[in-house]
Amino acid sequence: MWQFSMLLSVLAIQCGAEQTQGGLPKSTSGSLDTGRVYTFAWREPTEVYELPVYALEASGLSCHADRLALNIDERGVVYYFDTARASVVDSCVFRPKGDFEGIEIVGDSVYLMRSKGTLHVVPLAASTGCVEQTYTLPLPESIDLEGLGYDASTHSLILAEKGDKKMLTDRRIWSYSLTNRQLTERLSISHKDFVGYLPDILWAADKTESDPADEFRFAPSAIAVHPESGDFFILSSVSRRLLILRPDGRFHALVQLDKSLLIQPEGIAFDKSGNLWLASEGKAGKEPARLFFFSGQ
Repeated sequence: MWQFSMLLSVLAIQCGAEQTQGGLPKSTSGSLDTGRVYTFAWREPTEVYELPVYALEASGLSCHADRLALNIDERGVVYYFDTARASVVDSCVFRPKGDFEGIEIVGDSVYLMRSKGTLHVVPLAASTGCVEQTYTLPLPESIDLEGLGYDASTHSLILAEKGDKKMLTDRRIWSYSLTNRQLTERLSISHKDFVGYLPDILWAADKTESDPADEFRFAPSAIAVHPESGDFFILSSVSRRLLILRPDGRFHALVQLDKSLLIQPEGIAFDKSGNLWLASEGKAGKEPARLFFFSGQ
């Protein structure tokens, strides 16, 4: 049985929210909201799938019907994994190489994101070919994006900034409207938002995963929006953590993941029923990359 050290704690941080252009809430830190309690069995995934050798560096992840779309580091390819057949069944090669950090399916389009904010768009149906379109978003030159998600309530792509490993800068979440093509800063998370609550957060069974307050690490590598609650699930490959935020930025929970299960978690996605998928990179010659399915029922 897979073992998975988990911590689910509530962060109680006091602060308000302000409005950004377009009416989206912007939060510089969160206030307490326990609200909905999720029932994912973190210690025991419902299903685990091994990916082929060429997908060792599995990165972004997105769901569409009974298939998952994933991208691999340094490749301009979209791979489609059929959950019923437990295998990669199709692919779309749109360029030989390229450092793509995230992937998201919206309607009939597949969006892939580069770290500096360039979006590449290819058709979902392979039969229509893999001709791409590109859009460069007006983001700061210093930006380092790694997570891409979709918020159906605003018909917007959600972009998560990785930032520095030591959390010297805030982690910003951006929203890019697919309706009016406007970009806004949606949320911002700072180091001080975590520090005062680490004694409560980091009591996980695997104490080796716990950091002193001044060494706390959280660098978003992927982001997904829950299809029912609209909550943000933000995955950090650094220190293997999963942060859950309410849509307005209030903190809900933090999950401490265990490296014995997830070697390097890089992708996260929900299906339409609220079931959760995680993608983890493997280690050459030792461990394959894997997909993990957690039932939300």
